[in-house]
Amino acid sequence: MNLNQLKWTKNINRDDGKWAYPHKDIDYNTKVFNLHWKPESYNNAAKLEKGDLAILRQKTRVTHIVEFIDSDAPQKDLENNNKWICRLVKVIWMADTWSEPPHQKDLFDCSLHLEGGNIMKLENIQNLRQRWDAKGGMPSFQKHIQKKLKL
Repeated sequence: MNLNQLKWTKNINRDDGKWAYPHKDIDYNTKVFNLHWKPESYNNAAKLEKGDLAILRQKTRVTHIVEFIDSDAPQKDLENNNKWICRLVKVIWMADTWSEPPHQKDLFDCSLHLEGGNIMKLENIQNLRQRWDAKGGMPSFQKHIQKKLKL
């Protein structure tokens, strides 16, 4: 699988402490779901282009790699009483087991202290750049992810 479009990461925190977007909540056939942001993060959600890939993290664990399949601006999530805005994504990879998804430190091969629910460009994360610039930059990181997740 080609991960050239893997450019982003997003941390997800549910107020109730549960995992977001587990297998049971994603259509098995299409693997498509709405990825949510708070309404005040509209500009952040609008940054992504159709075809971009993002690593989703929860509780310091990597749970998904998703592809953005819409090219529209973020939409209000009508199913959740407009509490969120969303973008349409398709699962490229999802943790097999929710009891122990891969730790972000193991997957990124460096320590990360990333919080909040906004999407972040991988190349703007200082620790990640310091770790991977000497090893060939983002293309090497993308190959590392591909190998680590057996994509």
